[in-house]
Amino acid sequence: MRTYRSWTVAPAFVTPLLVALCGLGCGSDVAVTPKANLKPAVQILGPESGSTVADDEVVELFGSVVDGNGAGDLQLLSWSSSLDGVLDESGLDTLGADGTTLLPTMLSEGLHTVTLEAVDREGLRDSASITITVELAEQLPTAIIDAPANLSEVTVGQPVGLVGTVWDPNEEAADLVVQWDITPASGGETELLDAEGPTESGATTSDWLPLAEGNVVVRLTVEDADGNTAFDEVGLFAADPALADEDGDGVTVGDGDCDDSDPLRFPGNDELCDGVDNDCDELLLDGEDVDSDGDGSPECDDCDDSDPLVKPDAVEICNGLDDNCTTFADDGEGTCPCEVTHFGVTPYQVCTDAAVSWEDAVTGCAADPGYILVAISGQLENDFVYSVVGTAMGASPGTYVWLGGTDEDSEGAWRWHNAEPWVFTNWAPDTGFGAEPNNSGGVEHYLEMGRTANSEWNDVAASSRNFYVCEFDPT
Repeated sequence: MRTYRSWTVAPAFVTPLLVALCGLGCGSDVAVTPKANLKPAVQILGPESGSTVADDEVVELFGSVVDGNGAGDLQLLSWSSSLDGVLDESGLDTLGADGTTLLPTMLSEGLHTVTLEAVDREGLRDSASITITVELAEQLPTAIIDAPANLSEVTVGQPVGLVGTVWDPNEEAADLVVQWDITPASGGETELLDAEGPTESGATTSDWLPLAEGNVVVRLTVEDADGNTAFDEVGLFAADPALADEDGDGVTVGDGDCDDSDPLRFPGNDELCDGVDNDCDELLLDGEDVDSDGDGSPECDDCDDSDPLVKPDAVEICNGLDDNCTTFADDGEGTCPCEVTHFGVTPYQVCTDAAVSWEDAVTGCAADPGYILVAISGQLENDFVYSVVGTAMGASPGTYVWLGGTDEDSEGAWRWHNAEPWVFTNWAPDTGFGAEPNNSGGVEHYLEMGRTANSEWNDVAASSRNFYVCEFDPT
């Protein structure tokens, strides 16, 4: 192997000279001078040397490392404290691409010399140091109100138990001084309360009696032997039941509302037959607490307290009775086969769907308990019957309405088929064909209304077909 002594050559002659030298013979091996190992350079960027921190604070140690041979040449990067010893030996793991390193840590009380050291693979090293003073953090007592919860509602006149816990890192809980107090949220005089405790576990209690409605602030204060204090507060609302109107009926409990959950109960309200003292006078209606038939409806609301099938919520059936206590019997669509109307309170069925014989009319009425083919006892009833069927007869010319009269047993001896006394008649007068009844053809034994286009009566044969009216007859 050939070696050559180096010398300085002007740049213009470098290339030709190398060519000439190689012409004399160039070997395959050329000696290369190794690059020199450079020492790493370390710098602490923060915190500032001479800083003071508390022992409960996290200190962020921030530094930078530069190695002229590259980060791969570093073998060790560590933070250490003169008081706490090695803080981190794995600094290489946190070394950023920009050569910075960050270590968050907490230090013990005292004066620390904090050092950042870097060592490369050949043992060259560099370090930087700062001083940090760590002082004890201020140690304050703590107070917590455990009950009642914040924003709770309490009741005027009812004692409220107050429960809290206190402690201090520097002295026994039982040696601490506590104070409970109450202050109106709107401002005003603070009420100091007697306190129990604190116990060895720090428990403390007190009692407060709210005397007026309003928002208040409850405070628990604790003081240690050094005069350090701490407190906790909760807000409460003291509600006065006497001022409440929960049911919105305009009357408060204090004004005599006997049930503030029911808007239908308050002084001055109308007393209803419902078994409840609606007007808050501690009295009920006569019969309001009586139910003779045991059907669940009091006597004052039951139209027949001797019949358990008759009551306000009963189903109305076609029987001539006011089953559901609406004043009118057999009312309600579909209760009876024919449309029901009333003369006074007596129910009548108006059957105008089809014209039938007199016998079928009698049978049709008797199909419903208590009903008969109508027997007319006076002019008012006669006019009523005509009024309820007149429209139907006008819509069907030649079709009239059967009444319950007949002389089939003895010509001229007219009677009502239900044996009601025959005391009223309204026979049609002579209009040129003779007065009624005339027993034309000797076969007219049945009574109809309206043949002369009014409420007058006529006798007709059994072959006639008419509408009919049924009357409820309780006898």
